[in-house]
Amino acid sequence: MATRVIRAAAASTVAAAPLSELAALRTQLTALTFASPWLTVAEQLRANHHAYECQDAGRLERWCLNTQATIARRAAEYQRQCGQRGSSSSIHG
Repeated sequence: MATRVIRAAAASTVAAAPLSELAALRTQLTALTFASPWLTVAEQLRANHHAYECQDAGRLERWCLNTQATIARRAAEYQRQCGQRGSSSSIHG
């Protein structure tokens, strides 16, 4: 039993991403979320907490990509709403 635990620990250590890669991904995610007008305060806090808890580089990378997509989608929706307001006021104005 002890041998299995030691082997599992060794395998997870070998499979773990280098700390520099994790640090870079955490920095990227923090830069995306910190004081972002496109994310709620709760989303920002959750992202910060989970970024520093996560030890999986693949998961952090996917999270960065998903966060970028969410921010882009919300920014586009905002621009679309602003455009609709501007065009509707000129039609009725």
